Amino acid sequence: IFFCLLFLPFAAIAQFDLETPTVNSKEGIFSEDVNDEKNIQAIETFLNRPVPGLPVSYRDVFEALASKGHRVTIIGGVLRDLLNDNPREPSDVDFIYSCTPDELEAILIEHQWQYTRLDGCPLFDIGALDGQFLQGVPENFTDMSDPNQEDFTINQLAYDFNHHRFHEKSRKGFKDLKEGVIRISSKDWEKWFVGNPERNRRDKIFRFWRMVAKGYRYSSEFESFIRSETYALQHGDREYFKREMLKYFAGHIDSYEEALAGCKTVMGRGWAEKNFASLYPEFYQRSEEKQILLAKHTYFSRAILAKSVTLSP
Repeated sequence: IFFCLLFLPFAAIAQFDLETPTVNSKEGIFSEDVNDEKNIQAIETFLNRPVPGLPVSYRDVFEALASKGHRVTIIGGVLRDLLNDNPREPSDVDFIYSCTPDELEAILIEHQWQYTRLDGCPLFDIGALDGQFLQGVPENFTDMSDPNQEDFTINQLAYDFNHHRFHEKSRKGFKDLKEGVIRISSKDWEKWFVGNPERNRRDKIFRFWRMVAKGYRYSSEFESFIRSETYALQHGDREYFKREMLKYFAGHIDSYEEALAGCKTVMGRGWAEKNFASLYPEFYQRSEEKQILLAKHTYFSRAILAKSVTLSP
């Protein structure tokens, strides 16, 4: 479970009320803006792309789950990047599934699709572990209804694949995305920063650096708050803060340059070079160790393995 939490993207564990909603004609359960036909089409068109390492599309994988009565909700950065006024190529595709991990695994084996799953972990990487790979986590993995545990609003977008529309939770994030600003829902910044004490992760700092580098705007007060918390963590326990950075960037090595640029903006060039850039060799080493670990937990269906053995001379 430790390794599962280590590799789990923060946005990918956000939990929503995923039951089929009833539309309220007065207030509207869904935002008319976010559910504009153009936005829906952007997501639906993207889903026709092939999953890296598989001969099928994202849509094919999601339909395999939906056909068995399971809910599929696409979340996080892929939606933010596709709905941006200047669309970006998503780095991965995160989704929440309503079935059990064993049920999802059975579906993947049935269709002979490659997947990676660490022991005892409900997180699945489907297809090859490169490009815009597909990541799934069960909707009951953690309770993220508390705004103090949420990501930035622009990362809190959610698309209901079964009903082809955005969830109500997306309204605030979509508004902030159109304004190009970084905000959080919590009114208590300190509680939001701590989040879930049991996880002891401070990746909110690193995610802020990345959002800054992407060009999103933010208040000087919030920037000052993040900077102050960074100093406090570093001065309180330098080795702990270093370990947290190593954990995060072991799984986000491709975001290193982006995070470095944001770090220089928020913390200053001198601090960034001394306390962040100097760790790149260790980031890279940890990333390589992670890839080796994941490779040991990458599975193919028994049918594919049996066929490969039969064809061997």
